[in-house]
Amino acid sequence: MIDISRPEVLFNPLTAQIYDLFAWPFVSLTTSKILEYLEPQDIVLEIGSGTGLATTILAGKVRNVIGVEPSPSMLAKAQEKLARYGLQDKVELLADRAERLPIPGPVDAVVMSYVLRHIKPDKLTASMTELKRVMRAGSKLFLADLHLPLAGAFREVTPASPNYLVLGVLALYDPETLVQYLEGQGFRAVGMYYYPLSFLAVLEKGA
Repeated sequence: MIDISRPEVLFNPLTAQIYDLFAWPFVSLTTSKILEYLEPQDIVLEIGSGTGLATTILAGKVRNVIGVEPSPSMLAKAQEKLARYGLQDKVELLADRAERLPIPGPVDAVVMSYVLRHIKPDKLTASMTELKRVMRAGSKLFLADLHLPLAGAFREVTPASPNYLVLGVLALYDPETLVQYLEGQGFRAVGMYYYPLSFLAVLEKGA
């Protein structure tokens, strides 16, 4: 049985090779909107940096990007991509997870691009606590993920298939319920954007 909360297992060398093919249309769309909120001097923390799709877009605008990713296969692909575009000096990639961030902070923004569904509800509070620790007051939190109205919110799932796309759909959070939860954790909603099969929520850390 595959545990979707363990992307270092789910994202093996094969999925790392093909990930960009199906992820690029979603990542490019939401990351383009994220860029509208960022400034050239910003330091951005990206949780679940994967193969570096959003990382390379972000690094083209901001001062530095710190990427946290638990999958060695995905990190290797990200390193290759950064070297190809000459961005390795602007990005630091770290092998770790959202609930135990290996940085002191503070950062100006946190980006979670299509990774939230891999954080189970019982790990969500710990992850958000870590995010708040490294964010300064007023820092932006960007949450992009797939969105299907019938997917349901905050529910535990028992994966019955190792297929990534099926597992990802089953594990989705409901955007509006998620934002309400985060408002109770000290964040303020700034914007919500819906796209075909995806969404982007923009929040700001309170004082």
